[in-house]
Amino acid sequence: MNTEPLQQFVLLPFRGTKATGTGSSRELLGFFSSLSVGKRSVDSPSPRSRRLPMRVVDSVGEDGAKLVEMAPNSAAALRAVQPGLRLAPVVYHRPAVAPRMAISGGPQALAGAAGIKTTLTVVGRNDGRPIPGATVVAFTDFANRLGAQGVTNKKGQVGLALGGANRWQRLYVYPPAGWWSLLKRNVPATASMSVGLLPLDLSHVDGLRHFFGNANNAGGAGVKVAVVDTGVGPHDDLLVGGGENTVVGEDPSDFTNNGHPHGTHVAGIIGARGLPPAGVRGLAPAVTLRSYRVFGKGQDRASNYSIIKAIDRAVTDGCDLINLSLGGGPADDATRAAIEDARAAGSVVIAAAGNDGRRPVS
Repeated sequence: MNTEPLQQFVLLPFRGTKATGTGSSRELLGFFSSLSVGKRSVDSPSPRSRRLPMRVVDSVGEDGAKLVEMAPNSAAALRAVQPGLRLAPVVYHRPAVAPRMAISGGPQALAGAAGIKTTLTVVGRNDGRPIPGATVVAFTDFANRLGAQGVTNKKGQVGLALGGANRWQRLYVYPPAGWWSLLKRNVPATASMSVGLLPLDLSHVDGLRHFFGNANNAGGAGVKVAVVDTGVGPHDDLLVGGGENTVVGEDPSDFTNNGHPHGTHVAGIIGARGLPPAGVRGLAPAVTLRSYRVFGKGQDRASNYSIIKAIDRAVTDGCDLINLSLGGGPADDATRAAIEDARAAGSVVIAAAGNDGRRPVS
């Protein structure tokens, strides 16, 4: 009995993501087309044919990439008898967000040391009301990432231990939506402290408006943009022209926000139609936005399979631009093949860069 743990792979032809038009043999195309969803085993079309246990979990199309589940030894056997195939491991990506500072060694790296213990209260600067759910990161030694961190309670308070220090070299506050974040340097510490945050002001001239102003109503007309992300909206400033949820096992028609606002934020930068101070205007408010959700409900990671399926759907739907504001995962053959196919079909794929410093785009 095979007791090897099962592993998921993305099954691809030798080139691209589809067996049609990639130089694949008729034999390989027939093999690909025979892999229907739910199939439990396959016979390789090689003369050295053998029955291999392999469950087809999902498929991009009859001749397209498949999500399969099999034991590693079966994967090796399939590669051996069918060299025209590629098996890319399933890997995961996260939304590309600016990194947050954090303490090295745990939330309270100095909690056991003697010294001042501070109760920090985070409030709104205009009205003095407590702000719960704000993450506070306080460094006594920023170079070595030593200090303390925590999340404010319903009273807007969090307890922090300084160890032997008497001041914070840096104090970061990351609030929930609706507030500007805060950085203070060289802050003397006392037993009780308070910091005030400003509410977001939609009339603020941010980077987008500084360089481009408020785009006219016709900006981007005739261009179709795919947002491959956590889902988009609903939001009053956004008009989404359709899309698909490519997460396996979820409703394909549910391409709205999965609980994480990242995709909505990205879509707003691209094509929000509001105007300050009541709303926000994107770079090209007349584009046709389409949402392709690749993150499961409440999840913060997306598989390369969901991503390549979303890219395929975006190309099929005629998207001119495909935005991948993703990061954190390794480079992989499946995503690379989907991007190459999209480019060959005339779609421009744009990937996020910069949040990881000068490291290569994954």
